[in-house]
Amino acid sequence: MLYFGGKAASLFNDVVYFHFANISWCPLFVNSTGGPSGRVSSSAASIGSKFYIFGGTSDNSNGYSELWALDLGTSSLRFRLSHFPPFVYHD
Repeated sequence: MLYFGGKAASLFNDVVYFHFANISWCPLFVNSTGGPSGRVSSSAASIGSKFYIFGGTSDNSNGYSELWALDLGTSSLRFRLSHFPPFVYHD
């Protein structure tokens, strides 16, 4: 199980995985320059050896519309596969 991003005092842009034998979250070291910025509420899915990250927000109103791909075989994070204009949440 993989997880991207999150927030405590600041936004995270790291990838962690759940180690079932140790029952703990562990960092996945990613070879990347210029990867996605820290965010919350992104969507993610894995297909084959790829882990895809889409969207998310930096706060409660500004959103990202980017699709990123992480190759789990090489731990290399590719630059954006797609980029759409940012969006703003409205009530």
